Amino acid sequence: MKKDNGTHRIRKGILAVFMNLILIIFSLSCIFPMIWMLYSSLKEKRAFNADIVGLPKNPTLINYIRILSNSDYHLGESMFNSVRTTTLSIILIVLFSFIVGYILARVHFKGNRALYVMFLMGMLIPIHSLLVPIYVVFKKCGISDQWYTLLLPYVSFGLPMGIFLVEGYVKTIPVSLEEAAAIDGSSFSNTLWRIILPITKPILVTVAIIQIFSCWNEFSFALVLIKNVSLQTVPLALTQFKGQFASDYPKQMAAMLITMSPIVILYFAFSKQIIEGMVAGLNDPHSSYLTSKEAVEFNQTVAGNYQGIGVGFSMVEQGAMITKVYSDSPASKAGLKVGDIITKADGNELAQASTDQVRDYVRGEDGTEVTLTILSNQKTSDVTVTRGALDTSAFYEIRKQGNVSFGYIELSTFGTDTAKQVETALEMFKKKNIQTLVIDLRDNGGGYLTAATDILDLFFTSDEVIYQMKEKNSAAKKYYAESDKKYEFENGYILVNENTASASELTAGALQSEKGYQLIGKTTYGKGSAQTQKTLSDGSVLKYTYAKWMIPNGTCINGKGLTPDEEVDNVSLSGITTKDVKETLKVDCVNTRIKSMQKMLNILGYSVDREDGYFSVNTQAALQQFETDNHLNVDGEYSQSDKQMLVARMMIYINNHENDKQYDQLMKIIK
Repeated sequence: MKKDNGTHRIRKGILAVFMNLILIIFSLSCIFPMIWMLYSSLKEKRAFNADIVGLPKNPTLINYIRILSNSDYHLGESMFNSVRTTTLSIILIVLFSFIVGYILARVHFKGNRALYVMFLMGMLIPIHSLLVPIYVVFKKCGISDQWYTLLLPYVSFGLPMGIFLVEGYVKTIPVSLEEAAAIDGSSFSNTLWRIILPITKPILVTVAIIQIFSCWNEFSFALVLIKNVSLQTVPLALTQFKGQFASDYPKQMAAMLITMSPIVILYFAFSKQIIEGMVAGLNDPHSSYLTSKEAVEFNQTVAGNYQGIGVGFSMVEQGAMITKVYSDSPASKAGLKVGDIITKADGNELAQASTDQVRDYVRGEDGTEVTLTILSNQKTSDVTVTRGALDTSAFYEIRKQGNVSFGYIELSTFGTDTAKQVETALEMFKKKNIQTLVIDLRDNGGGYLTAATDILDLFFTSDEVIYQMKEKNSAAKKYYAESDKKYEFENGYILVNENTASASELTAGALQSEKGYQLIGKTTYGKGSAQTQKTLSDGSVLKYTYAKWMIPNGTCINGKGLTPDEEVDNVSLSGITTKDVKETLKVDCVNTRIKSMQKMLNILGYSVDREDGYFSVNTQAALQQFETDNHLNVDGEYSQSDKQMLVARMMIYINNHENDKQYDQLMKIIK
């Protein structure tokens, strides 16, 4: 059924206003009690009873002074007990959750699933139903009313949730990572603590967050198991501010605010880690939290537009080697070439700079200038480049193969202006009477779904479905093209690979299934989910999955990808690592970085007898030849500078059409 765009927009607008109104009301209902507690704590009891809601006429800190100066309240001691108990509980829960969760995820033994189910059952047992039995057991064993008493129930009841989350997260970590570590000679314990532990940090933060709030606010176990006033925790301490016949509410609120302060400080100090941990707990690789700076950079990358000179680069020992020069860019106009090394930018040395620092030096406002020191063919020269506004999301031109002229469009992302550029390209092809279209979507990880639909709108009429969307707990909804203006080509081809994902897959899948375009390359990534962004008050962004999409015929490609009509392998980058070479590697060494080096040397045409990670004499000879050709220190030892140059040369090699097997296959079948 075709949608009425005008009505749809009105309904969507009304719904947005209604939902925002609900959120505002909900937010106020959460915030106002805290504000009310704060200003009420600045009242004396008599003033509060006279006007419960009103602001204090004569604000005073007397309640805070009385609480902190009166030793009978034991508030400081109670906070110390809570901090100690909570801290130790978190350490134990996180530690055991990590170890047990990893074992259950990786080690397969008889009874593995039974043990897992047993831990899960711990989440189903109502805590309050066990209070009496636990009290009796603790009393008989003589372990009640001890400083460590509460650790036992807190850890026991906190572990199931922790194990459940860690086990699920560890399963998402590729086993190949541990296999690679084993090849490098890493022991089981070293791999566990130095490799797996840092990777699982986000989910461990989630576990810690959940348990911090649970332990700090826990009341039932503390009430039953702790009778000694000197051992009471914060929840118990607050009960003493409630009188038998009347309560001093301002003093009670002051006490609550004091005891809440560690949690509030914790939140503001670790808010980024807290949100990242909670997002990691979703076990969705496509949901993430971005700081305001990361959000800006992410959106610039997705949009494909920024202000700069228009180059891609890879860091080498001397600076930043140019691996790609965008057509019609300031860099192209200034005569910069692939393989040139930028050693300085406005006098700033780039030899030891990070990628982010180089990016900051090179980018700048449209119309400003940057003076680059360029090392080319062992000669140094200064080049002044005027920065410009760039859109790198689309490149197009008319190419020729034999007697066939064809339109070529390369899309690196699906940004805000990508559809306009595609339409400009299609219009140019139409005027030149081009009947064959090639769209290159290789290494395009997607972008805005709206950009993909706008592009498909150029090929489909308003009575044709361009995609379907299914949100949680709802039926799939069909979306139609919004225009009757359609570009048609007699022959259509799309280049794809394993990194073609998301919006790229939607575009390729729709054109393949409905318009008969042939896919050439490798099976695509298989990301059939849609994400939306929620900008938070500090400019940070929460990106989360809200729906799954299908190609027009209803096929879901999530986790499967699109199967090409012509399957062609290109240069495989699997097994190649860009990790730093911290220690120089020599003959007879065995290391995954050596394996990566051997593969890159073979791809670049330097004959190596093996690719198993063993540093042979033949490997040394090939490396020495590479070092000679690239003006490196010729010592036959694999160093960080060698690795940087290898990676840069690989980038140049991959970007060269002459080495592109998939493009070569396209040229053989194009018509």
